[in-house]
Amino acid sequence: IFRFPAGTKKICFRYGISLISQEQAEKNLIREQGKDFNLAKVANAGRKEWNETLSNIQVEGGSDDQKTVMYTAYYRTFERPVCQSEEGRYFSAFDGKVHEDEGKPFYTDDWIWDTYRAAHPLRALIQPQKEEDIIESYLRMAEQMGTNWMPTFPEMTGDTRRMNSNHGVAMVADALWKGLIVDAERAFEYCRKGIEDKTLAPWSGRPAGDGIDKD
Repeated sequence: IFRFPAGTKKICFRYGISLISQEQAEKNLIREQGKDFNLAKVANAGRKEWNETLSNIQVEGGSDDQKTVMYTAYYRTFERPVCQSEEGRYFSAFDGKVHEDEGKPFYTDDWIWDTYRAAHPLRALIQPQKEEDIIESYLRMAEQMGTNWMPTFPEMTGDTRRMNSNHGVAMVADALWKGLIVDAERAFEYCRKGIEDKTLAPWSGRPAGDGIDKD
């Protein structure tokens, strides 16, 4: 509950977020914004970060409207997946534990039923290291779930298993085709098990042939 003196018209506050602990949330806040909070400074830093990120692609020709559409779509490819690593550790909803990330950021919240079509293939070209880390995150998820099934629809709360089939298989195949560094042996096995051992029906975590009722 927040209480302010009568007549207050403007307030300014900040908050930290962590999936690990309250103490880690405070560390994250200080690391990202410093101890002295300045809204204008934070806004400018964010604008600078986005300008540098979007400038990775330079468009020539076309109208201003067409460029606006293109860069807006490009901007949206950075919406997810989300990096959950916090100073070398991350909480995984796939086993409910905090893990060391061993130098590789852990990504989740990837709505892969549509991102596999264009977002992942684009990232494999312009941010191959990040795409490699995302795929490694998928392999860790498979192991953490205890099934070694390639996740179907990884979110912050775990594998929600939306949509039918398994679109992560296409993501891995595309990355390998483009020469990215992927643990192909683990990836193949987890893709195979996700297709052969798990039902391909949506919303279900049941084994193959065990009905389609949602868990």
